[in-house]
Amino acid sequence: NHYKKVAESTSLGILIHEMPLNNGIPGQPSSVKWPLGLLDRIADIKNVIALKEDTKDDEYTRKVIETMGDRVSIITSGNGMKQWLTFAPHCKGWLSGSGG
Repeated sequence: NHYKKVAESTSLGILIHEMPLNNGIPGQPSSVKWPLGLLDRIADIKNVIALKEDTKDDEYTRKVIETMGDRVSIITSGNGMKQWLTFAPHCKGWLSGSGG
């Protein structure tokens, strides 16, 4: 609902930065990935044009591409050249950066 309200308030394109959510529940994984069903619904929002997928988990990234890659641009993050070699057939471009 949050992303839908944001989209309704502007005509600008929206890029979603998806990364694991901190969990904080004892005995559970320290972080959780966004449910693919949620990403599927977000991809249907008119102004959502791209998603930065930042889990650094190749299998999950593949599922994200399969779920919504036909509707939004997917930007992957991390794992350097390995990530590029894995997902190049699905990419229209490549974004790289370095920290300082």
